Amino acid sequence: MRVLYVSGMYPLPGIPQNGIFCHEQVKALQKLGIQVDVVVPMPFYKLKGMPSTWNLEGVSIRYIPFFKFPGVFRF
Repeated sequence: MRVLYVSGMYPLPGIPQNGIFCHEQVKALQKLGIQVDVVVPMPFYKLKGMPSTWNLEGVSIRYIPFFKFPGVFRF
């Protein structure tokens, strides 16, 4: 089985405690033998200087940009 995990709350390089509960869920799924692909949508202006992929404890994380006006902090 393969699962796509999409979350805006996921650890970031430099802030590994951000959304750690999501990362723990992904690790639990992997222990069950499920292949998990993690995608984190990020506003394009927050991705500057950040890698587009990151590996945290064996979990490959892909950060993809989306357009959002700066200053709008609603979910």
